[in-house]
Amino acid sequence: MGTEREMRIYEEDRRWIYGTIIMDEGICLIENEEGDICLFESLRSPGVYIDLDGKWVKAELFDRFAATERGENIPLTGGEAIRYLKTVKQAFLDFLYDLDDGQFYSFLDQLN
Repeated sequence: MGTEREMRIYEEDRRWIYGTIIMDEGICLIENEEGDICLFESLRSPGVYIDLDGKWVKAELFDRFAATERGENIPLTGGEAIRYLKTVKQAFLDFLYDLDDGQFYSFLDQLN
């Protein structure tokens, strides 16, 4: 898929799951919008972002800190907002790859 298409999908708000970091006795947990709780290690998302001063910054989560793409290590205390990419089934991705540009953009517009 072309870079412009990837950016369009990336910009779709419904592509993200939003959540909050919970620290429970030194264990980092993620609570999503629906109230489901999981260990941070169970995230299978290639894109995890943490909200730093109102901006989403790509980060990798560790036990007690987040390492950002800016080279910062942010201590996790709980209450931090995060977002991560929803998983997309391969068959659906193959479908998107096969669409020409007009169909692709029209399809995304209709989804919204």
